[in-house]
Order: sequence, then C-alpha cells, then structure tokens
Amino acid sequence: MLTHPEMERGWRFREAALPHLNAVYTMARYMTRDTAEAEYAVQECFVRGLRRFDWHSGDDMKPWLLGILRYFCKVELRPRGKALAPPESDRNEDPASAPELVPPTAAQVTSLCRCDARRVRRLIAELPEEFREPIVLRDIIQLSYRDIARVFGISTDTLLSQLAAARSELRARLRIGEQAAP
Repeated sequence: MLTHPEMERGWRFREAALPHLNAVYTMARYMTRDTAEAEYAVQECFVRGLRRFDWHSGDDMKPWLLGILRYFCKVELRPRGKALAPPESDRNEDPASAPELVPPTAAQVTSLCRCDARRVRRLIAELPEEFREPIVLRDIIQLSYRDIARVFGISTDTLLSQLAAARSELRARLRIGEQAAP
C-alpha cells in the first residue's frame, strides 16, 4: 500500500510531467518511427521519471523528461536488436494523428513555408538521426537552444552547428523533392 508521502510525490510528478506528454510522445515517434515502440518508450520514460523525481533538481521538466526518453531509446530500446522501422508516413497512417509542425521563422528555413506540413514531417522523419533529433526538438517541440543542449549533453555552440547542418540537409532534400515534382 502506498504511503502518504509516496502518493504526494506521485501527484507532484503527475502535475509537473503530464503537461509535457505530447512533446515526449512526439519525440518518441520521431526517434522510434513506430507508434507501438513510441508508446512503450513514453511509458518507460514516465515510469523512470517518477522513480527519479525526488532527485530532479527542479529545472524545467520537459528537457529532463526528453533526456530520459532519449537515453532509453538510444541505450536500451534500440540495442534489443530491433531494426529501426521506416518512417510511419510511408505506411498510410492517418495524417491527423501525426505531430503538428510548428512553422519555423523565415530566417530558419524559408523553403519550408512553401511545402505542406505532411511532406515536411515525412522529410524530417527520413533524416539521419543526428539531423532529425535537433530539428524535432527545436522546430516541432520548440525547446530552447539551452534546453536542447542539456538534453544532448553538449554546448550550445555545438548544438547550433548541428542544427545548421541539419537544416541545410533538410533544405537540400526539399530542393530535390521540388525538382522531382512535375
């Protein structure tokens, strides 16, 4: 039976973590490329977050949860021997269930404004992991540069360099797609 302090900790965790459930799930979908695996990863992330909640420093909960999720997906989920699935956008999934793309500023990627969100989500999902993750965290989940750097465990300067390379790759893929379209 749960004691009063355990119940109180559970309620505090719930209030702090649940507002970030959509962001964690969105990142899990882009990392795993599979709905069932994403749901499992999110569940595991929240269970681990609850277990470690007493050690949480009180900083913003979203980057902390995303760090737990990223660690779980990279270190424990992927090594189970399961190959990374192709992006779900290629499986005729209902587009309404896909994460929404928040339009970036014109200075970031002007060509994104000319593309439909579904195509952009598909192209982002097809990017190599090292390009996909920073774009998802910044342009879709809208995490600050500082928080993304904390999630990755790198400096903000290194993150900005990675993000520039990722956006450059995305722009190149958009241009290739535009040239191939009739």
